[in-house]
Amino acid sequence: MLFKLISLYLIIMLVGCAGNKEIIKEIDSLPPTAAGERELSSHFWSGVSGKSVKSLTRNARFPDNSTSIDIINVLDFINERGDKYGQRITSLLNVETTGDYRFWVSADESAELWLSADETPYNKRLIAYTNKPTGYQVWDRYNTQQSALISLQAGERYFLEVLHKENTAADYLTVSWEGPDFALKPLSNLDLVPFSFADKVSGETAYREGYQVGYSSGTYLVTYDDTYPAPDADGDGLPDFYEEAVGLDPNDITDAYTDTDGDLLTASEEYMARTDPTNGDTDGDGMSDSFELVYGLNALNMNDALGDLDGDGISNLDEYLAGTAPDDSGSAPVEPILMSAMLNWDIPTLRDDGSPLLFSDIQMYNIYYGTSLASLSSTVNTEDASQISYTFTGLEPNTYYFAISTVTTDGKEGEKSTILSIGEDGVVITYPAPTDPAPTDPAPIDPAPIDPAPTDPEPIDPEPIDPEPIDPEPIDPAPIDPAPIDPTPIDPAPTDPVITDPEITDPALINSVKLSWDIPTTRSDGSSLNLTEIDRYKIYYGTNAVDLSSVAEVIDATKTQYVILDLPSGINYFSISTVTTDGMEGSGSEVLSVDVAGEPTAVEGEAVDIIIDTGEVGTSQSGTWHNFTNESYNGSSLWAQVGGSEEHYRFTPTIEQAGIYDIYVWNSCYSNRATNVPHIIKHQGGVDIVEVDQDCDTGSHGEWNSLGSYSLVAGDSNYLEITDAGLVSASTTYIGADAARFVLTQ
Repeated sequence: MLFKLISLYLIIMLVGCAGNKEIIKEIDSLPPTAAGERELSSHFWSGVSGKSVKSLTRNARFPDNSTSIDIINVLDFINERGDKYGQRITSLLNVETTGDYRFWVSADESAELWLSADETPYNKRLIAYTNKPTGYQVWDRYNTQQSALISLQAGERYFLEVLHKENTAADYLTVSWEGPDFALKPLSNLDLVPFSFADKVSGETAYREGYQVGYSSGTYLVTYDDTYPAPDADGDGLPDFYEEAVGLDPNDITDAYTDTDGDLLTASEEYMARTDPTNGDTDGDGMSDSFELVYGLNALNMNDALGDLDGDGISNLDEYLAGTAPDDSGSAPVEPILMSAMLNWDIPTLRDDGSPLLFSDIQMYNIYYGTSLASLSSTVNTEDASQISYTFTGLEPNTYYFAISTVTTDGKEGEKSTILSIGEDGVVITYPAPTDPAPTDPAPIDPAPIDPAPTDPEPIDPEPIDPEPIDPEPIDPAPIDPAPIDPTPIDPAPTDPVITDPEITDPALINSVKLSWDIPTTRSDGSSLNLTEIDRYKIYYGTNAVDLSSVAEVIDATKTQYVILDLPSGINYFSISTVTTDGMEGSGSEVLSVDVAGEPTAVEGEAVDIIIDTGEVGTSQSGTWHNFTNESYNGSSLWAQVGGSEEHYRFTPTIEQAGIYDIYVWNSCYSNRATNVPHIIKHQGGVDIVEVDQDCDTGSHGEWNSLGSYSLVAGDSNYLEITDAGLVSASTTYIGADAARFVLTQ
């Protein structure tokens, strides 16, 4: 982090032309404002939690109020200081031989090594870092541990700063270097001389500080105040006039460490760099201010975006957009490895009812595909009925699902075929598809990648090559996927109670709440979150704001509403989190509350709430099903063993009023139930497959479990079917069927 100067300093306003040199000469002859440090030392802060260097540099006691200042001889420590501490070492590096030098750092938990182009800290740059334990004197765990070759001149001195943060367990820090006439060795007091910021308050420093105040006064068009020192009510190093001009609080010391524009630079650093703290890209060249400062570009000049710092033929802007280092020709954007797949099928000759389908009756085929089994959102069609293959190219690495339907010359479209999927490894999986009278869909032959896919494909290594993060904390050299930002629910409001018959004791929409939310598009670190990366949402709720003990899962990532039924009267609390496909879960949204009335009230019009129990009108089955009673709806349910012939149990409601229906399923509790039971939902828009966890320990049972909202047409063509077809693994367990519910919402 750019240092903050709190010690006494002088500001000289040079008025006119005469006598300026003499004034500066006299200032240089003044004694230092503090005694300074006469031996190589470490400023030590105890009781500082956190793993990152940022935990130290943003601590209220940093940089002025260290716990102790300890004399050191060498930058090599192991198991000496305990836990939860930070240290800072500032020095001047002596160079005896002109040539190229390289520096290394190893540390637990994290450390940064900064080196200036001269003996002042104003031109320092981050040259090596780690923000994860490396192992004591292990130099090659992360690429960022070593610097590039740095040319240094004999007889010159260079400002050097080390920032180290330890959390718990082992603690160690070693900073080493090698040069043209010596091998790798730790830096010591033979190479370093003490540096004190107080010692540097000279004519040069006074000039710089005066220039900074004058520049900022002119930039923000405020009345210049030549008071010395510049008024700074909260002592945060930012003049009061500057804080007022950029919207900070002159009486809040902590806002000097805020990052209003999200460019990873604190307000204090923006002031020193003369960049705009309210605009992450001050010069408007498409690169963030922090990126430009770290790599030695000019954050106040937009022309350097088109430059090529490392001469690799890629502009600085393109390197920024690709996340590569613009000063390292070996770090260049990697072209993505795209997938191709060929889908083949046979021309159908029969309709679903067994009647013949003539070739002349076929107009074309519709091919549905996407990266979600539940939502084949993309479509292509073939204009030629004789076409029996289609090639997909330029697919981003992922698992893709395909289904195909036939369109006849009279405009009728058949149901989608069996769904096939293919992943980056070329493995094909088959999923069930519903059948309704219509043209028989062509059965696709397993899609296979065009031009052999790479053997044992692996995703491109996400580890950046020598990225240099912006102070105060380096970017993780081996980043962990950030947790997704939780969707912010719209204030929940009780849904209108639905009363079908005052005498009925079955659950109805009494004491219920509908939650609505927006699909999140970013992760907690600001990076994008694609819909295909979202697996499901978890809704936590209860009557205690600090103990949301009930959980409901929305397993369709495209859904943005959910109705929670049968809530207790009084105030209920709700929070929602996002779960991504790699199993990560966000920390949970803001907790919202709603007062749920205890008594139902009448609603206009007739409510539609259809409940179908096993064995009732509207059910059908195939395979072998057995009776079961534990936690069953109305005392009875069915179960079937997976692994033999396919089992199907279908609930078919008679819909008199078309509209949007919330569909629920009731599961009974039984051990060794599958956690991914396919529930096939036939609706106006096609077919969706929702996987439901029926396990007694982890899944939903003894209550209505939402499968989402769907548009249902009038009649009996809509259905919910529970099956073991395509269940993975198909030989381990049991599935159950109990009751289904269809509630009209709009």
